[in-house]
Amino acid sequence: MKNDVKTTSRKDILILFLITISIILTVTALSLAIISTINRQQPSNIPPSSDDDSLIQNKPSSSNQQNHISDDVSIANHFIPANEDNGNIADHIRGNADAKVIVIEYSDFQCPGCALFASYLPQVYSKYKDNVLFISRNYPLSMHQNARPAAIAAESAGLQGYYWQMSEILFSNQDQWSNLSGDELTNTFSELFQKVAPKGNIETFKKHLNDKKLTQKIDFDHKLAKTAHQISSTPSFFVNGERADIIHGTMKDAISNLEKIIDSKLAE
Repeated sequence: MKNDVKTTSRKDILILFLITISIILTVTALSLAIISTINRQQPSNIPPSSDDDSLIQNKPSSSNQQNHISDDVSIANHFIPANEDNGNIADHIRGNADAKVIVIEYSDFQCPGCALFASYLPQVYSKYKDNVLFISRNYPLSMHQNARPAAIAAESAGLQGYYWQMSEILFSNQDQWSNLSGDELTNTFSELFQKVAPKGNIETFKKHLNDKKLTQKIDFDHKLAKTAHQISSTPSFFVNGERADIIHGTMKDAISNLEKIIDSKLAE
């Protein structure tokens, strides 16, 4: 009789154990199914946050017919004419428009490195003016409070045909305006414009500082740099669409490295 009781007790414990295991497995399976369903409902293309994204205030309104020009790498590697995406302001160029070698520079007017390069690049422009197309694009960094206003000033001067002259004087006088704000900044930009554009209209220059088309042009360049060329620092150079890793050693070394890359492309 006692043996029968013990046997029954053991069977009950075993059955209870098996029931418990079954419940645990069932709950686990249901939990996994719920988690899987939730994951399928989550969007998979959430873009990562970036400090630089705060610069894009007015996104270009691309039409379907324009095939999202700012996302097309093949287009980004060539001269981009005026269109609705870039505020109807074309790429700023120097050299030979029909050249087979294209050098693109993304720069920030408040970047010390860009200012240093700007003092050496004229010799490169002069050396290759008949064989190379040089393109200048904007990439103002969020860490530089006046990089964007300076870019707007350069673009404003460009509307009167003085983009390159304004760019050069902004770089060479970087310390003069980098820490200014408000009217002081506007007045300094206006004084610099008058120095390089004796025949320019100062009132028109000031008016264009508030033109949304200039902001659109800068935003377009900035987006192009991020989506097509995936840069995060300045200055950044591309030669025929390939990133030019030239910043090594002294400035003379960097310029020499750039010239070697250009020469190799010309020889192809």
